[in-house]
Amino acid sequence: MSAIWGTDKGVHNRISIPSHVYVTRLSGKFDSNGVKSLTVFTSDGTTYGPYGDAASGKDFDIPVVKSAIVAFFGRSGQVLHAVGAYVVPKSC
Repeated sequence: MSAIWGTDKGVHNRISIPSHVYVTRLSGKFDSNGVKSLTVFTSDGTTYGPYGDAASGKDFDIPVVKSAIVAFFGRSGQVLHAVGAYVVPKSC
């Protein structure tokens, strides 16, 4: 896990995904201040989250088809402003 960026406010959550399982989708909520919540979906049907304030904001969804999410990237200041995903074909 990388170093903490931004402030040390809020709740830090760590999830452990088995090595044979891969991330299939990332969704959440955002507003003009940044990302409000994140939910992680995996190939074994497990859902992690939502983490953060899932009650407000606009929806975003990063689904992948015939691929797996292998890493995330983002932009932050005091809060998480943007999040994206690196994907590879499932056959890798």
